[in-house]
Amino acid sequence: MSMIITDAAQITTDWLSAVLRKHGCLSSGRVVSLDQSSHPTTTSTVVWLRATYSEDAPDSAPARLLLKMSKPGFHPQFGQNEVEFYRRVAPAMQHPPVVRCYDAAYSPETKRSHLLLDDLSASHAEVDSRPSPPRETCERVMDCLARFHAFWWEHPRLGKDIGSAPEPPDVAGMEEHLAGFISFLGDQLPLDKQRIYKRVVSTALDRWHRRFAEKRTRPNDGLTVIHGDAHFENFLLPREAEQDRLRIIDWQFWNVSAGPQDLAFMIARNWTREERRLLEMDLVRRYHDGLLRHGVEGYSWEDCWRDYREQSIENVLIPMWQWQGQLTPETDWDGLEKAFDAFEDLECEELL
Repeated sequence: MSMIITDAAQITTDWLSAVLRKHGCLSSGRVVSLDQSSHPTTTSTVVWLRATYSEDAPDSAPARLLLKMSKPGFHPQFGQNEVEFYRRVAPAMQHPPVVRCYDAAYSPETKRSHLLLDDLSASHAEVDSRPSPPRETCERVMDCLARFHAFWWEHPRLGKDIGSAPEPPDVAGMEEHLAGFISFLGDQLPLDKQRIYKRVVSTALDRWHRRFAEKRTRPNDGLTVIHGDAHFENFLLPREAEQDRLRIIDWQFWNVSAGPQDLAFMIARNWTREERRLLEMDLVRRYHDGLLRHGVEGYSWEDCWRDYREQSIENVLIPMWQWQGQLTPETDWDGLEKAFDAFEDLECEELL
């Protein structure tokens, strides 16, 4: 098992040389010096590395890398899940839309993890989501998600060594969390929104059966690997589109579910009414067309649009889960308002 890096001081030239040799990208030579800078995030600490090599090292050895270290005590399953993605999911694809990973390590004893990745800041830039990205950028993101989802669509490894099928919700537990959430917010959450929350929770099991049990005729019917946190900032856009491709980062929430869940999170939870009305249906249609183009069969436009609406229902629950996970709802109050706007515009109540 790889040593888990928990402090930037542990990143030495010898350690990096050994990791790159093991990965097959340092056939000769070694790292002779390292410059580094770090930046803490909510879930991890990111260390940017600039490596200098001995003269006998290959020119292809990576000069810029980043190390992502999990934070102690902060939901260790996030780090474990992302390590699993880079160890198992990404390597199964010939050209996955991800950043190259040189080392992915997790310790079940300490519940700490790290990832050593290419630093693509020179060749790629984060998609700027405020205001909403231009149509061309949104279309490229839809095309990327469609290709990724299509590869894993009803894949025989789903539920075996790649993820697990969605499990039925614990409605009693959800009702308990909701009662605490409503009590915590008090008058901040209007009565009409409280009513919707209660209906969304009380019908959760029925909706799960309708989407993931009754409708399925095969073990992985309509399921795929999804990103789980597919906001636009998690997409890196190449600065030279004709020379490179879009990449997706931050895979700690990947899971097996309905593909449009990623779209509902990206659009219905993060865009204003005005932004959605301009592009929403066109983008979901483009995504659906992309699925068909990449080989998905038996998934109609009506199925896709309904899945998008169904998954938009789940968006209203996200602030409740954030509160249950010790994040204050005010952290994403804007997202709650947008989720309720989409719930109304998409006539989601008729699906409850």
